[in-house]
Amino acid sequence: VCPALPRHAEVAAPEGMRFEDAHSEAYAYIVGELRGTPLAGRQAHAERLQHSPVPYQGVVLRGADGEVLACAQSAIESELVGLYDVFTAPSARGQGLSRRLCAHMLARAREQGARVAYLQVDAANHAARAMYHRLGFADGYAYHYRALPRLDTRDWADRLQAQALVHAEVHVHGLHRRAAGALAQVVQPRDKDRLA
Repeated sequence: VCPALPRHAEVAAPEGMRFEDAHSEAYAYIVGELRGTPLAGRQAHAERLQHSPVPYQGVVLRGADGEVLACAQSAIESELVGLYDVFTAPSARGQGLSRRLCAHMLARAREQGARVAYLQVDAANHAARAMYHRLGFADGYAYHYRALPRLDTRDWADRLQAQALVHAEVHVHGLHRRAAGALAQVVQPRDKDRLA
């Protein structure tokens, strides 16, 4: 969380570089290309951004030759601004470009009424965390992802099918007896034997 956003006058693109707006669909393709995301992943990202209830705005930092050096996007909602998908091209890392880009975006958000900023960053990404701390961010909370145990695909499909059949049979024995005929048409005899 960052409770004090920079003023726009304090933030300019580095000499010979420029900030450029990128609408959400274009941004999805730009960041996807930098990350090496396959085309299907870029298309899915663009689709998610297009249907988001809160509009995203992408900004790209380009070098004198037009090459994308860093990019990020933000979403402003009331007095909050979130930073997302901050990425620096591998060849441009270590030059403070993401910090300048984020400061630029935070200053613009301030001009649009935002007062507090937030973001998520992997705890192991020490370079990014240091950059965000220099911008005034402090940890709000920690999180982690949970994952299901890895199973053989066939075992996983069998377990899901068995769970669905057990769930369906519970409903059949309850108030939903009319579904019994439909269930009998769908469930193969071998499936019933496997659950016995």
